[in-house]
Amino acid sequence: MVHQIERILEAPVEKVNGKKLWLCDHPPLRPMEWADEIQRAVGAHPISPAPLPLLRVAAAAGDAARMLGWQNPPLTRFRLNKTSTK
Repeated sequence: MVHQIERILEAPVEKVNGKKLWLCDHPPLRPMEWADEIQRAVGAHPISPAPLPLLRVAAAAGDAARMLGWQNPPLTRFRLNKTSTK
């Protein structure tokens, strides 16, 4: 991404001014691969992924907790949708 930002900064103004620009990892980052790499680097136990149906229930509970006043529950449907790969 640093390379992409440098290229944008070096680009002619008329090519980037007022335009929406999207930055991304290349190749795309796979969250589980990243988590496994961190797990190995710190010598932790292997990571066991949670089943998606269980995460959906937990996310709905987070939404309900938010409606009851908990300002920042650890998981909501919005967060689940943003962090899960499809």
